[in-house]
Amino acid sequence: MENSPPPSVSFADGVFVVTLGPEYSHLHENMLDNLALLPLLADCISPARMLIDMAPVQFIGSALIGHLVAINKRLTAREEGALALCNLNKFCKTALSVSNLDSIIQTFDSTENAVAALGNN
Repeated sequence: MENSPPPSVSFADGVFVVTLGPEYSHLHENMLDNLALLPLLADCISPARMLIDMAPVQFIGSALIGHLVAINKRLTAREEGALALCNLNKFCKTALSVSNLDSIIQTFDSTENAVAALGNN
């Protein structure tokens, strides 16, 4: 496991925004322990809307895709729950498409567009 600080979490217009730092540029299996906070948040945040800003991420592995599926299930099982991703690079978009995850998790080009779509505007 790599020691990295947890992602930062903020709240904007009814959406919990998880911002990954530069240390999350390659999200492979040994990085998942650093993201253990996300399923816990999915169980307790209110409203149950989470946006993960993937701007610094250059690579995602299959373990992260499974992690995102689990987080999405936890959130969507709750009233008005939703998970979205934003600021994905071309590689990450392709990985989501190949895994068909882009059909169940919304993606946005910017944090602002995502918050506007998901939030309490």
